[in-house]
Amino acid sequence: MIRALSVLLFGACAVAMPLAAEADDAIVLKFGYANPPNTWINTVGVAGWVKDVEARTSGRVKVQVFAGGAVVNQRNIYDRLLNGVVDAAYGPFGAISDQMPRVEVTTLPFESETIASASAAAWRLYKAGLFDEDFQRVRIITTFCLPHAGLHTSKEVKRIEDLKGVKLTTASRANGEIIERLGATPVTVSNPEAYGALQRGLAGGTILPDAAVMTFNLQEVTKYHISLGLGCTTGGFFMNKDSYARLPSDARAAIDAASGEELAKFMAAESDRQNHIAHEKIAAMPGAVYHTLDPKELRRWYERLRPMADAWVQKTPDGAKVLAAFRAEIARIKKGS
Repeated sequence: MIRALSVLLFGACAVAMPLAAEADDAIVLKFGYANPPNTWINTVGVAGWVKDVEARTSGRVKVQVFAGGAVVNQRNIYDRLLNGVVDAAYGPFGAISDQMPRVEVTTLPFESETIASASAAAWRLYKAGLFDEDFQRVRIITTFCLPHAGLHTSKEVKRIEDLKGVKLTTASRANGEIIERLGATPVTVSNPEAYGALQRGLAGGTILPDAAVMTFNLQEVTKYHISLGLGCTTGGFFMNKDSYARLPSDARAAIDAASGEELAKFMAAESDRQNHIAHEKIAAMPGAVYHTLDPKELRRWYERLRPMADAWVQKTPDGAKVLAAFRAEIARIKKGS
C-alpha cells in the first residue's frame, strides 16, 4: 500500500522531462538526513521524492542520500545546508526555531487536534506568505507536521503534580517550555541522545510523538504513556537556493513538479499512519501502560499551558497575525473548507 501511494503521489508514472541539452553528465544532488536510515521519513518520504525527481528527469538528476548522521545531524543540518555541504535536506524546524520562529505556531499545545489539520493550516500560511521571513534563506520543497507529542515516563503520571521535579528530555525549545510550565525539568538533548539519558537515569521521561519514541527505541526505557495534543513540530524538505539556481531550467521544473502540496498531504497522512502503528506496538509491549487523563485533569493541563500562546505572540515577529491566521485555518478545516 505504501508503495502504491508513493507511486501515485510522487508521480513515478509521470512523463519524464528531459534535462537541458547543455547538461551532458548526470547531476548529483546531496541530500542530508540526520535520523537513522530505516525510519519511515527516509524510506517512504525521502526515497519517494528521490524516485520522483529521477523519473521526471529520465535519471539525469541523481539524488544521493546521506542518512544517520554521517554528514548532518540535528544540530548542524541547517548550517550544513546553507554552507552547501548538502544541496537538500530534511529536518524538523524546532531545532532551528530561533531562525524560523513563525512556523513554530504549530507547536503550541491544544491548538490543533489532528496532524492533517495542522499540516494543512501550516501549508496555507506558507502559501499566503506568512512564513516568507522564516524561509527566505532556503527553497522549500514541502512542509508537514509530525504527530502531536505525548508523555512517556518511567514512573506513572496521573496528575499534573506527579510531574514536579521530573526530568524530561527534549530537543526543542517549545517542548522545553511545555515541560517547565507543567512543573517538570527539561533536559536538553538531541533525540538520538535521549535513550542514553533515560537508560542512565539522567531523565525520567520524554515528550515526543509515539512514532519518534519507536524511532529512537525509547519504549525500551519508558513504561507509562499518555497521548496528548501537546502541539506538533513542523518539518520539511528544503533546498539550498544556490544549488537550485545552478540547475538547468527543466531540472528545476522537474523538482518543482515533484514538490509542493501533494507531497505535503502525503507526508502528513503517512505521519499519522506511522504514529498509529507506533502507538499499537508500544501499547502491546509487555508491561507498557497507556492511559488517558480524565477530562477534569486534562482541563487543568490545558489551563496550565494556555498562557504559552500569549507568550509566543509577544516574543515572535508577526506572532499575533500568524496565530490568528493559524486558528482561522484550523476553524475552516473543521468546517470542511
